[in-house]
Amino acid sequence: MEKSKIGISINLFAALLFFLGAAGSVLPVIVAAVYIWAFEENATLKKMAVKALMLTVFLSIIMFLSISLTTFISSVIQNFVEVQNIRSTGTNEQWALVRLSHSGMMTVDSIIRIVIIIVHIIFGLRAYRQGDIKIRWIDNILDKHFQDKE
Repeated sequence: MEKSKIGISINLFAALLFFLGAAGSVLPVIVAAVYIWAFEENATLKKMAVKALMLTVFLSIIMFLSISLTTFISSVIQNFVEVQNIRSTGTNEQWALVRLSHSGMMTVDSIIRIVIIIVHIIFGLRAYRQGDIKIRWIDNILDKHFQDKE
């Protein structure tokens, strides 16, 4: 089993990249990918670093869009109820709608976060077992711009 320069197996190092992405932040994945590109020589590990970084950035963008959209929808509903309250005396049903919409949007955000964590864990486990999950658009970019030296 081939080892990295820090003494752990290449498979474990690749898996750690995806597990770092599951933590929810892009920064640790960037730091690990920069280390791999600067100091490691294994082409497969370098390719997995790019794949982990691209996947983490893509899923972070999806999470950002999800939070933005759900916040916007919740605000629209709240503003609608506030306008209705100005026109008439506010009812508890209207504010119940606001609370319901807010909790519904938070549930959607939570489900998306869980799916993102599961995707990172699946990729990490596959990397650990020397496997790969094909994502066509990421693999096409890697094949186009990544040159194997081995």
